[in-house]
Amino acid sequence: MDGLWFYFLMWSSWVFSTFIMDKKNRYRLLISVISLVTIILSVHSIKVYHMEISLAAIFLLLVSYCFFIRKNFLTLINVSLKMVIASISIATFQLLALYDPVWIVVDLIWLLSIFSSILVLFLFNQYKEQLTTIIIGMIQGEIIFALILSNLNIHYPIASLAFFDALCISCFLITVRKVIISIPAYFDMKNLHLEKEKEL
Repeated sequence: MDGLWFYFLMWSSWVFSTFIMDKKNRYRLLISVISLVTIILSVHSIKVYHMEISLAAIFLLLVSYCFFIRKNFLTLINVSLKMVIASISIATFQLLALYDPVWIVVDLIWLLSIFSSILVLFLFNQYKEQLTTIIIGMIQGEIIFALILSNLNIHYPIASLAFFDALCISCFLITVRKVIISIPAYFDMKNLHLEKEKEL
């Protein structure tokens, strides 16, 4: 069922940030608001020219763009080029899946999620940049894919629930990787704290 992964992961994100996350964490409110607004907007869409696009996609795109506003000019150019690479690659992947679906041996949603995650991990090192870039790259890639299909007179709604499934799974995979990498550092800090307590 389309949207199952999206709603499960977004509600989980909202519950975690609202009730479990440390109240002193400065990203707590931001994550809660973004999760809730995205869920609310996911069932609404607007028509731009002859294409239909989800309001949730527009919202996530604007929020992700805001993350890069404070970057200096040269960094912004570098980031923009990487985003273009991600967007075109994701659009190309979708076109290949449409043109030759025989090689799709795994569920397309999971295949797109894994491909997008690996691509973004190669392009960026920092977790925040990876997360925002995968959102921008996948949504822009979806727009490029829809534009190509519209030239062939094929109606394709931009950012359907199936797309949001792939997007949320991609973000989840990147987050899981971040948590796994952070585990050794967490235990090192714990051991260091215990050693200092013993010295006292």
